[in-house]
Amino acid sequence: MQNKKNITEQEFDERYTYNAATDKLGEGGFGSVFKAYDNHRDRWVALKIAKVNPQYENIRLRKEVEMVAKLPSHPNIAYYEECYTFPQRDGEYDFGILQYYEEGNLMQLLKNNTLQLHQKLSILTQILNGIEFLHQNSIIHRDLKPQNILMVKRGNEYISKITDFGISKQLDINKSSVFSNSIAGAGTLAYGSPEQLGDKEIRKNTDLWSFGVIAFQVFTGKLPFTTGEHPSTSEAGRTELFRQINSGQLPKEIENIPEFWQTLIRKCLVVDPAQRMHNVAEAKEILEGKQKAESTKAESAKAESAKAESRKQKAEGIYPAGGGLRRWKEDVPDEETHVESPTITAQQPVPPVPPVPNVPPKPKNLKPLWFVLGGVVIVIIVLLFLLKPKPEPEPVAYEETVEEPILNIPEQATYTQPSPNTETQDRLERERKAKEERDRLERERAKEEQDRLERERAKEEQDRLDQEKKEKEKAAKLVQQANSVFNNNNLGAARYEQSLQLYKEAKGLGGDVSAGYRNFLSEAKTLIEIGAGFDTNVKKMLLYAKQLNDTQEVRDYLKKCN
Repeated sequence: MQNKKNITEQEFDERYTYNAATDKLGEGGFGSVFKAYDNHRDRWVALKIAKVNPQYENIRLRKEVEMVAKLPSHPNIAYYEECYTFPQRDGEYDFGILQYYEEGNLMQLLKNNTLQLHQKLSILTQILNGIEFLHQNSIIHRDLKPQNILMVKRGNEYISKITDFGISKQLDINKSSVFSNSIAGAGTLAYGSPEQLGDKEIRKNTDLWSFGVIAFQVFTGKLPFTTGEHPSTSEAGRTELFRQINSGQLPKEIENIPEFWQTLIRKCLVVDPAQRMHNVAEAKEILEGKQKAESTKAESAKAESAKAESRKQKAEGIYPAGGGLRRWKEDVPDEETHVESPTITAQQPVPPVPPVPNVPPKPKNLKPLWFVLGGVVIVIIVLLFLLKPKPEPEPVAYEETVEEPILNIPEQATYTQPSPNTETQDRLERERKAKEERDRLERERAKEEQDRLERERAKEEQDRLDQEKKEKEKAAKLVQQANSVFNNNNLGAARYEQSLQLYKEAKGLGGDVSAGYRNFLSEAKTLIEIGAGFDTNVKKMLLYAKQLNDTQEVRDYLKKCN
């Protein structure tokens, strides 16, 4: 990649302006990043500056830019726009231009915000997608950490952008180099895999170890492995980190992480790379298993709820019939114990009773008498039944008797419609849940607004402090310049006026001008001692000193002049 349109260093400086003292966004082993203003497109950009080391030509910034430029577009990768190279006094420097991300990196986001669970899951899933994309393009990042994941806020969601491919290894390049098999100090100990820290052969899943550390930190706010009380650059710190990693134990905070993500992190943080999770596809299988389990759990809960409702209806005597619910009296047996009883309808004629012969009783055998009495009783019952007026059958009753045997019930049985209270209760329950959801969303919006205001106040306070710092630095330079002018005898009497203006400008910026006060007061005293008395020049020096610091001593001297 050549300098676009052979841009000169002067043209570059005119287009991209920044203050190296106040606009630094970050610094790493391979360069520094500044917030710069693009005067051509009127926007902020991030400017990465890295010195070119001829010994490490394969990892210079321009190589990183060229490697990323060859990748297809992906939503979770941060791409450079341009790269320029200019010679400086101490060697060549690469200048990389990329989009400025106002939210900063993931480390800053975790430090300055309280993320919701769904935001954490979204951020981590996007990082996984970015890692998978790099591996599919035969790139191992090897330096994944929150500082190398830039963030974009889109509504209430955060978008992850993997960046800083300075020590990334392309798998199709197997030549020996300083970074062939180790991070060689370029990565970060807390996120480096055991094989990186131990200078061993690396595989794709070295990035999955780093992802496991990041995921643990996102969920718990802590690192799973640390250097303890020792500095991270010390040998004692390195030894303590190795001890924690090789122990195979994770901090107790792992138990507070959602179950499936807990499983994923454990499989990422396996010391032996051969036993560790091999690729992102395995990670996604674990997370998809979570979704299936949650779906199965929801269906089971729904089925159990339906069974409970059915048992409740039976207990209350409610049974389905004709597409609706009917409530029968409690004396009607349920489905399991129902025994059909014979019924008499208008379509079932009563058979005629045969005549009973009049047989005279035998004196010695009373059985025929009992038969006669029984026959008389039967005849009386039949006559009473036949003489009873018969109601006209209703066609509907006939159809129900034929089509729906379940309606063939004793006449005294009645049913009632379902109570409207159930429908009212359901409506009230839906309204209650809707209100709770609205209240929850309102609380979230209020909290987000409060967080936004706090961030704005913090930014304003930081801007104020930065401005004060700039003014103090400028004031100090003005005082230093004023001292030089005051002591420059070649300027003659003009040095007093010139230095006074510089002192007053420094005082207006809040600077310490006590040195100027002492200079003018000392000059006045010197003139008095050499015999000038309290003449006009002495009075002028005293008035200059009073403008810088109105002390009682100066006022006393001025009274003597008058």
